[in-house]
Amino acid sequence: MMTPRLLRNEDVQQYRAIRLAALHDSPWAFGSSPGDDRTEFYGFFDDLLDDPDHHIIVIDHPDRAGELACILGLRREPARKARHLASIWGVYTIPEMRGSGFARCALQYAIELASQWDTVCRIGLSASVRSVGAIALYESLGFVRWGTEPGVTRVGGEDIDEVHLSLKLDGDHG
Repeated sequence: MMTPRLLRNEDVQQYRAIRLAALHDSPWAFGSSPGDDRTEFYGFFDDLLDDPDHHIIVIDHPDRAGELACILGLRREPARKARHLASIWGVYTIPEMRGSGFARCALQYAIELASQWDTVCRIGLSASVRSVGAIALYESLGFVRWGTEPGVTRVGGEDIDEVHLSLKLDGDHG
């Protein structure tokens, strides 16, 4: 069963495990690396789990209890002049579950949550140009490309560009 939910305290170690796997599996897709990823530092989750403007969405592995199949972060911008913006970060589905709708389900849940935040009218995200399938998924959900930033990450001496996308939410959000 594919049911997105918010990360709980008891999920933190599994989240760290899948996040570390993501950084190894797709180094071009993330700005951080093993050893410098903020989610590895103890204390990162202490405030996040109680922050109403920052969520980590997870979907449990359908066949292995206690394991996660998909993760993503959703954050409302904290600055007063940017409170109308949210961003999605760290989207990852384990390789064996790709193409099964996990990321789509988690993204739809994130969009729904963001649309419930007062005044939020736009969600942004970025993806490596190498993440062709992810970009196609984002566009199928209504995200629109607005630019490509050159050389955002450098992996093995190669500069990799990043595509920026944005989704305008429906409804009266000020």
